[in-house]
Amino acid sequence: MYKMHYTTEDLGNPECYQRKRFESYIINLQEIGAQIATNLKVFICVMKNRVACMFSPSFFRIIRINSYSQCVILLSEVFRKDCSDSLNLQSFYNYAEPNQKFLFNKRFFEEKIGVPNSKKEIKMPIFQFQKEKYEKVISSKDELITQLIKGRNKIFAHFDKKYYAGNRNIETLNISELQLLLDTFSKCYNNLGTIYDRRYRNFKSDSADDVKNTVNAVDYFIKYNKELLSMERNNRV
Repeated sequence: MYKMHYTTEDLGNPECYQRKRFESYIINLQEIGAQIATNLKVFICVMKNRVACMFSPSFFRIIRINSYSQCVILLSEVFRKDCSDSLNLQSFYNYAEPNQKFLFNKRFFEEKIGVPNSKKEIKMPIFQFQKEKYEKVISSKDELITQLIKGRNKIFAHFDKKYYAGNRNIETLNISELQLLLDTFSKCYNNLGTIYDRRYRNFKSDSADDVKNTVNAVDYFIKYNKELLSMERNNRV
């Protein structure tokens, strides 16, 4: 089996303003994606450990509400259609479109190490094709995105008592729907980012295991509390 070697030929100016600003979009959107992934992981952890959460309901309720609200607020900003100068997917694509000649002027190659004349160019999709893919994906999730933004506007940004009473709680989207929207964000983000530098970026969750460890510790305490109390009584005798 051959090992592959990848090279890039840059025909543009890496230091130009357009490149720098586009890279800023890439970096900041990845950070937002990581924040959403972290909060979603925390929310899932808390929701799946009901026994531990009942031990300290006020503490875990705050974590649950905060992690859920952050997912909704950040995802709502990501999928906003009135982009203006906001940091979201629409402005990401809107900025790239008139600046294509500054951004998409790299050539990517691959070759098999040790195999003569095996070097070949990796053909990348053009921007217009990627934009059409993005618009199709967003359109397919339009109903869910509308529900997401409506929940954000009526619960977290401006509290609507009638809307809240009608939904009975703040969780207007379930875990699978939030995960689907995060996956959609990742797909649309990488759809454009990969034709710039052929890098696929994951939204890695940070620090979520801290909460998982806390939940597990409480779970462990509840499970073995009787045994521990019995051992303490025996030690006193």
